[in-house]
Amino acid sequence: MLTVVPPPDPRYYNNPAYPDYNPRSRTIKGPVAFDFSMDEISQRIRNEIGFYNTLENFEMIFNVSVRDWFLDMQETGFASTIIVSSKYKLQWVGDKVRTFKPDSVLTVQVAAMTYDGRPVTSLTTKINMQVYPSYGTGGSGTPIYIQPKTPVNGIAQFQIPIDTHLKSLKLAATLNDDTRTRIEMMTYRFYSPSNNYIILSTSTPSPKINEYMIFHVKLSNFVPRIYYQIKEPKKGKYRLNYNAEDITKALVMVNEKGVSVERAARSCGVPVTTLKDRVRGRVGIDVIKSGPDPLFSLEEESQLFDHISTMAEIGYGYTRAETLNLASDYSVHLGHRERQHPLSLCWLYNFLQRWPDVRIQKPHSLEAVRAKCTSKEIVNRYFEELEKILNKYGLKDKPERVFNIDEKGLSTDCKPPNIIAATSYKPQVVTTGKTKTVTVIGTGNAIGNQVPPYFIFPGQRMVSKLLKRASVGVQGTVSETGWSNTDIFEMYLKEHLIKNLPARDTNNKVVVLYDGHKSHVAMGIIDWARKENIVLFVLPPHTSHILQPLDVSVFGPFEVAWHSACYSHLRDTGGNIITRYDVCKIACSVYTKTLTPSNIQSAFKKSGIYPFDPSIIPDTALAPALSFPVEVVPTAENVVAGGNIIVGEELEMISRRKTFAIALSKEMVPTARVVVYYISTSPEEIVMAKVNLGKDFTRDTVEIITTADPGSYMAFAAMPDDLYRRGINDGLTEYNLIDELNTYDQPARGSWQHLWRKSETEFEYKFFTATGHGIDTNTTFRDAGLLAISDVTVNRVPTEPSCNLQGAEYQPCFDGVTCYHKNKTCDGIFDCPNDWADEQNCPVEDPRYDNRTMGSYMINRVSRVLRFYEDSAWAWKEIFTKPDGEVDFRVKVPKYPLTWVINGISMSRNLGLGLMAAPLKIGVRVTVFNYWAKDDFIEVLVTMEGSTEYDSVLVGEEGFVTSYNPITHSGDHQTLVFLEPGESKDIFMPIVPKAVRGQFNFTVSAWCFLERDTVTKTVFIDSDGVENYFHTPYLYDYIWIYNYPDLKINVSDQFIVPEQRFHSYVPGSPKATVSMFGDVVTPGFFREYLTVEDLMYKPYGAGEMNMFNFAYNLLTLKFKKANQQLSNDVLKKALSYMNIGLQRQLSYMNKDGSFRMFRDDDKLTAFVAKTLYDARFGEWEKDMFIPLELINTMVLWICDQQNSTTGEFNENITTPLYDRTYGSLKDMKNRVLISHPVPLTAYVLIALYKISDVSGPAQSCIEKARNRAASYLYNRRGEIIQNNETFHLAITAYALSLSTQESQSIFNSLWELRRESTGIYFSDSEIRENPSDFINTVRYLLPRLELINDGYATQSTAYALMAHIKHYGSQTGGRKAERDSMMGWLQTMRNFIGAMASTQDTLVAMEALFDFTQVDPNRNVFNLYTLLECSSQPDWSDVMFSTKENYTKTQFAEIDKVYGQVRVTAQVRSKTSGLSVLEVEVPSGYVVLNDTLRSYVQSGVVRNLKRAEFYYRKVVFYFDYLDQSKTCVYFQANRWYPVANMTIQHRIRVYDYYEPGMHNTGLYTTYNLFNLNVCYVCGSYQCPYCPFFNVATVIKASFTLITLLVGFLLKRYLLRIT
Repeated sequence: MLTVVPPPDPRYYNNPAYPDYNPRSRTIKGPVAFDFSMDEISQRIRNEIGFYNTLENFEMIFNVSVRDWFLDMQETGFASTIIVSSKYKLQWVGDKVRTFKPDSVLTVQVAAMTYDGRPVTSLTTKINMQVYPSYGTGGSGTPIYIQPKTPVNGIAQFQIPIDTHLKSLKLAATLNDDTRTRIEMMTYRFYSPSNNYIILSTSTPSPKINEYMIFHVKLSNFVPRIYYQIKEPKKGKYRLNYNAEDITKALVMVNEKGVSVERAARSCGVPVTTLKDRVRGRVGIDVIKSGPDPLFSLEEESQLFDHISTMAEIGYGYTRAETLNLASDYSVHLGHRERQHPLSLCWLYNFLQRWPDVRIQKPHSLEAVRAKCTSKEIVNRYFEELEKILNKYGLKDKPERVFNIDEKGLSTDCKPPNIIAATSYKPQVVTTGKTKTVTVIGTGNAIGNQVPPYFIFPGQRMVSKLLKRASVGVQGTVSETGWSNTDIFEMYLKEHLIKNLPARDTNNKVVVLYDGHKSHVAMGIIDWARKENIVLFVLPPHTSHILQPLDVSVFGPFEVAWHSACYSHLRDTGGNIITRYDVCKIACSVYTKTLTPSNIQSAFKKSGIYPFDPSIIPDTALAPALSFPVEVVPTAENVVAGGNIIVGEELEMISRRKTFAIALSKEMVPTARVVVYYISTSPEEIVMAKVNLGKDFTRDTVEIITTADPGSYMAFAAMPDDLYRRGINDGLTEYNLIDELNTYDQPARGSWQHLWRKSETEFEYKFFTATGHGIDTNTTFRDAGLLAISDVTVNRVPTEPSCNLQGAEYQPCFDGVTCYHKNKTCDGIFDCPNDWADEQNCPVEDPRYDNRTMGSYMINRVSRVLRFYEDSAWAWKEIFTKPDGEVDFRVKVPKYPLTWVINGISMSRNLGLGLMAAPLKIGVRVTVFNYWAKDDFIEVLVTMEGSTEYDSVLVGEEGFVTSYNPITHSGDHQTLVFLEPGESKDIFMPIVPKAVRGQFNFTVSAWCFLERDTVTKTVFIDSDGVENYFHTPYLYDYIWIYNYPDLKINVSDQFIVPEQRFHSYVPGSPKATVSMFGDVVTPGFFREYLTVEDLMYKPYGAGEMNMFNFAYNLLTLKFKKANQQLSNDVLKKALSYMNIGLQRQLSYMNKDGSFRMFRDDDKLTAFVAKTLYDARFGEWEKDMFIPLELINTMVLWICDQQNSTTGEFNENITTPLYDRTYGSLKDMKNRVLISHPVPLTAYVLIALYKISDVSGPAQSCIEKARNRAASYLYNRRGEIIQNNETFHLAITAYALSLSTQESQSIFNSLWELRRESTGIYFSDSEIRENPSDFINTVRYLLPRLELINDGYATQSTAYALMAHIKHYGSQTGGRKAERDSMMGWLQTMRNFIGAMASTQDTLVAMEALFDFTQVDPNRNVFNLYTLLECSSQPDWSDVMFSTKENYTKTQFAEIDKVYGQVRVTAQVRSKTSGLSVLEVEVPSGYVVLNDTLRSYVQSGVVRNLKRAEFYYRKVVFYFDYLDQSKTCVYFQANRWYPVANMTIQHRIRVYDYYEPGMHNTGLYTTYNLFNLNVCYVCGSYQCPYCPFFNVATVIKASFTLITLLVGFLLKRYLLRIT
């Protein structure tokens, strides 16, 4: 059956002929088939209803009943849909009523969409644009037709030039294939009486946060300067004034008249989100939230209001920032807030609304005559108020109760007195020089008594030495500048002055006079004084020289005496400078001498206080010395904004055009506004322009994988995909967040934006730059959320008096003549026919909301089944990200096998709120499930869909399957599964890939009579056998060499070797890559972040290895930057990964500042300290900040490890050495290899010299440590030379070359040990040349074989090269040839593209090669063309270009046909190794638990075992060292996945991590696993011996087994009888 609900028809609303019209649903009986003819439905609707000629907007509810008569089963359900037109419609992006400015370009966007809100994708659809101009003379111009445009992603943008004489412009857009689809726009000329205009545009199409946006200003007339301001959106919701009656009216319009929510909300003055909540029933109709209560009580705010008003009246008016500081201090004093949470501008504006008698005003400048007159008035008023206070409390005759507080700044740079000297001699005197000021606060009363001084010293911590030799009662404190502030002034009153005041009660108060400096005024001080019966009386501003007693005749003599005393101190101490520790002693003596009773009494008398005599102030003292007229220019101070003004600046103009850039920040979310204006001189008016920044604020730092900013909070939730697709979403989405933020900034208007529908429940915003909101300057300010307060003319369109006479309910049109009633706004009728002003800023149709009965929620459009109510708490998780920014957590598998939608949010201290761009969908590992309840069984057809990339495996009779060559078939593979109610079954369907390596997709579908479900997954294929890596390095010197040897691919063209059991390699598995980079240091970033795994195919599970990753990327960055090859994108990505690496490295840090490999290590700490200091690059601090305190901590720990007597660094002799290079050749035969002090001391010394800038205690200790270490090496140079150990000589020669010690002799000894082959190198034994072969006199280079002393030789040669450069610099001739020879030899040691043998030798070689590039004169002068050809592919070739723009970037070329062979060898160099690694490959389908491996390591069963981990199908064991004794490890791998016919060979390898040439590689085979077919691992539902996978139940299997046993016993019994 089909239920039809027609849409509301506006023709029948408010129609007297149809007073009770209400659309009713109608029922139509359908056919047995599951489809309905649209023509039949239309015909039946016309018969039932009559006046509907189309099915558009009809809601169709399909009611289905299924009955099985044989089993007497019946199930019912329904589904609903709304029929939309299949045609396209148009919509303006933004407002359809706008303004323009002459001689500009009007940019408009048109959205072409389907009727459900999806973008048009047809390439044949075009949008036509017609323009109808109207001129000021009253005539209309000829219509203009603009070239049609094809929408791009649904949007067509038109740019229309504007004539200088245009008055209005009407636009019409139509579709090329449907001219009836038409929309219109009206634009009107911006009003300016002087015809002065500012045109603002931008050339940045897609602005993003942390980038610049370029703006262009064009003026109609030249002006010398313009101003611009950027306003951020409000951070609080805009609240409309509405009541329950308004909400009820809006609900009636939505529910009964079918009006959209947006239009009803605007018409009734109700917020859109508020009305939506009432429509959905979430909130009651009568609920109106008025917001939180004010922070202060009425009495408290009244005191604050009185204080602000009084201070403004006497000339101490507060700015906004000062008012906020005052109120914040007051709230802290009252206990309402904490000091770290000050009040915001939101509180200030709410305060101003509650107290309308105060407002933000611009003070007027005063001319000299008016200032003089006003000053006299102020002084007279001051004496009047003072006399009232003195009379009120009876203090005119009590001078002991009238006090004055003043402060004086003391500078130790004293002014020397005049001296008598010869005329031919220019006298000189020693002074202290410029220092920070010390402030002294002095107090005295009218009777002549003084209060002991109070000192304020510059500094961070108060020490007793500052008050050395102070007078009795003297106190003091410190501040950062040495000046007073609010806290210090409050401390002075409460802790110092109070002790020296006479007894006080209600009848005996004390008056304290002081100036109104902001540091002296706080509400907390005023409140405290009131309770202590102290009357604080503020002196008028700029009158302290005549009204402040201590300033009149006390502190003047005090200053003269101070300078005299300072001069005497300098002369008496022999020129020793005056420090802050001498100030108190000198100042106390001067204070006592100058603040005498007679001086103080005279001061109070001259200021007219006691005896009270206002006439003592002469009129001549009231005139100011100078007067400066102030130009009135609107700035940020005279613009009030709903949100903060982020930037407000002035731009000088030298022509009528100007370009400027603005950096976009996250404070501008979701929209920000730029307002540009200037002050016209004749007539005085503000001319302005405005543009909104349309931005997509998707923060690309939150992805689908659970990755976020390190340390951020993350939360996850899950819901069934069925619910999500029906409109229910428990997660935050970007478009919902933008909607919410936009409500905060109402009624200001923002960017043009359009909302696209992506699916039934997913939407996406697109933003565009918006201009043309206001018709004049006043409305432009208003629409930007700004209130201009100025004494110049803020233009607005002049309005005819007739409009004003009609009342406040009427609003003027743009022309100022016509008016319209405000209830006529956005009603679709143009009451302003010439400019459409009444239809401006109207809401557009929102595709998300349909107020139909069934359509309000997608969930109501389908009948619900059990899975809709599945508990989604299994994925609810709150967690903080790890230092690498990733989240890894486990949850229990849910009960039902549904497709789930995972939503996630993150909250970061740095980045703020992060949202997933789209929810993540995951599948649960259950194939088939019966949802039906009761006795409803179902039959499901499961299909493995066929593909050319794989075949399905067939099981033969009685479960027989050939292991290596099973029976297969192509095409679909199907099976029928019977499911009881609530039952689930796993169906394993084995497949065989046809490719040797790569990946493919497979699809499995399940069908039943009700539904179908389909899943597609990806399988990755790896070759059989063991993968081996070979590398052939070669340095192409394009200056000296022209004939180059060929590179031999070490693989033969035949994988079968005659008469041998094993094949040479797996066919199709070889890969060959040619790489080239144009410099000698680093191949650059061929990965975004290079690790040991990328460079050397080794793990990095220890501290040194992790630091190598950081250091390698750092050196690569610095090398590319030095060669001007570093792009900003590469830098940002690398620094983001390095930040994660830094966080991970800090996890290896001990509390004392040292770092550990698995424990403390001197060398590792020095390595980390040197690397992190090198990473402290000023330009990178914004993206990666390394505090100097961290370096200081490490340096202090290193200094503590040094032997203070000998100066050596040495590790514990009982601790085995990881890196054998730092041992001694003599100790190689020892059972445990230990470190030697010479290379370790040299390494630490190099690190200390690389760290050139530390602070505090680290600065003194590092100098001592350098000198001691250098002296130690220098004193042992004879022994080092005699021992003849190459590496010791090399590293010592370089270390001493950095110091002031003599190093030439030890370098000469090192040079005598040089060896030569393909270049000069240094090693303890010969390093064979890289292998090559000659075939028919042609030389072929073979892959390099790792040798046991590669790392030793590489480090020795690298240090020798750096020492050579340090001694001889960039000398040419023979020295250059020596440098080039060592550099060339280092290139031959590359075992990998970007690395040598291991980590340390790679880094030292990179440093040496980087130093080489700084002195080599032949670099960067090339433009190379390289042709690659391959003999296996005569028709293949590749070209590589190396230029100045790309020579540090690695280029790759893949070779398809690869020939060659592989052979593995192993050698042992000594009885012990360094840090060793054992890697064991695990067969496919098997898993080893890391928890088990960790417990195994912690048990201590295996000596020297420090770490074990399982990843990438291999188990890795880390050992301190290995020796000749037997070391065994045991572990168990369990089969987790049914894999048959798996790989036979698996690699097992053990090697020295830092000398990988010391290795042993072997294979172990798993023939027994190879021979297993799919049924031996229960890998197919067809296997008869696997009851769990067979369709027979366990009970039936048990019964069969019992039957067989009974039959067997009966047979044996009969045989016995016979």
